[in-house]
Amino acid sequence: MNRPLSDDDWFTSVVGCQPHRLGPYPAEITAERLNGVPEARFTRTAVDQIARDIIRHANPRHPTLRLNGDVAEIRAPLASPERGQLLARVEPDTNDWYRLGREPWPWTEHTDDDHPRLHALLRDMAHHGYPPAGSQEWTVAFDDHGWRMVVLAIFPTPADESLHSDLWLTLYDSALASYEVTAPDASSAELAARRFFAADRVAADPHSSTQLLAMPSTRIPGPSES
Repeated sequence: MNRPLSDDDWFTSVVGCQPHRLGPYPAEITAERLNGVPEARFTRTAVDQIARDIIRHANPRHPTLRLNGDVAEIRAPLASPERGQLLARVEPDTNDWYRLGREPWPWTEHTDDDHPRLHALLRDMAHHGYPPAGSQEWTVAFDDHGWRMVVLAIFPTPADESLHSDLWLTLYDSALASYEVTAPDASSAELAARRFFAADRVAADPHSSTQLLAMPSTRIPGPSES
């Protein structure tokens, strides 16, 4: 759960856990995913709020979380055979962040919209198939909040100009953005996208009424070009 990562591997986000009706909470996440789930880390204040929300929901089939001094304790559900036994002790890292792991809470980035038009187009693309622009050409589609990005999909960039145009229009009409990047795989493409966004928005103010937004099909440097 606590593999060492550098600060450059963490990105500003807001996350929730829908199966447990938790969130949203301010957090930092990694681009590295396991079964599609990023790892998240939280401040002590956020961990305390998560623990309070779990108590408020009072579901005996869900694991619990409590702060014992500076240590976050994860315990088995009361309705499970383990009946509240200690599963993990999470101590804060050197920057006072708590890495709660991907289990038992599969965190996802919080967004207010399911973006059905984009996902319908991506399903159609996957169903019918399409020639990619290249084996290492990727599109990272995301919801641009100005100070944080919510990655919605990562897929091979289409070579067909008509399909590429349909994708651009769908993203634009849905107020979404995308980066196009050369990378060896989807994971590397996401990491390049998050690092570019973080550097580009380093001065962004979450409370500002005016935010810089990216356009669809914005070309960014790949890992070998950074």
